[in-house]
Amino acid sequence: MYISSDAQNIASLALAAICAMGAIILHVRFRAKQAAYLKRFPPVGGVPLNMPGSGDPFGAVSRTIWQAMFDHQPDWELERLRLDVWRRCVYVALWIVGFPIVAVGTATLLIATGVIELIAK
Repeated sequence: MYISSDAQNIASLALAAICAMGAIILHVRFRAKQAAYLKRFPPVGGVPLNMPGSGDPFGAVSRTIWQAMFDHQPDWELERLRLDVWRRCVYVALWIVGFPIVAVGTATLLIATGVIELIAK
């Protein structure tokens, strides 16, 4: 099967778009779950923890969010939500790193075995 350079450009753009849209969708779902989890904690300095980009990145709010995300919670419901947030974070990381590796690896394998032959103009 011969693939022209125009089709190669379209395929590259499609691969980048699929990767970016998947990462955006998974990140939005991750942030929604994280906001629901952080909503259960009291505000720090009058700032709720579930507000994205709330203040100083090294301030009290960020330290409290860090502690809430990494420390085990005594309440089972909070601990279940914390683990669910981390599971979604892993999904985002796997999509961002894994999808391009698998897609490029598959294309390389198809080219190396001769199933697809690239032609240049």
